Amino acid sequence: IIFARGSGAEQGGDQNYIDFRDRLITKLTSTSLKYEFTDLDYPAVGIGIDKLGVAVGAYFGGGDSYEFGESVNIGVRNLIKIVGDGKCENTKYVVGGYSQGAMVISKALPYLDADKII
Repeated sequence: IIFARGSGAEQGGDQNYIDFRDRLITKLTSTSLKYEFTDLDYPAVGIGIDKLGVAVGAYFGGGDSYEFGESVNIGVRNLIKIVGDGKCENTKYVVGGYSQGAMVISKALPYLDADKII
């Protein structure tokens, strides 16, 4: 189960990731499925008043340019690598993301093996 956090969120400590993980755990504990959670490793650069250049680049570049775009691209490459390097052919992935992380997921989906994504 892979989650891509939003802009500026810290890896491992993001509340959206924690909520996503905890809600799924409550559903999965009653199953016999084997699972593990991954907080996708990518920069998730912050945007806002203190990062005005990043915000402007994200807005005018449609998320494809400058520091924001490179952050998304790193996330896409890392997600493709994780799914492509699947632990076994029977491994299935649940992917989710918030804000910038949702952009990472949506941009990566066309490059992921649809049979591996739930």
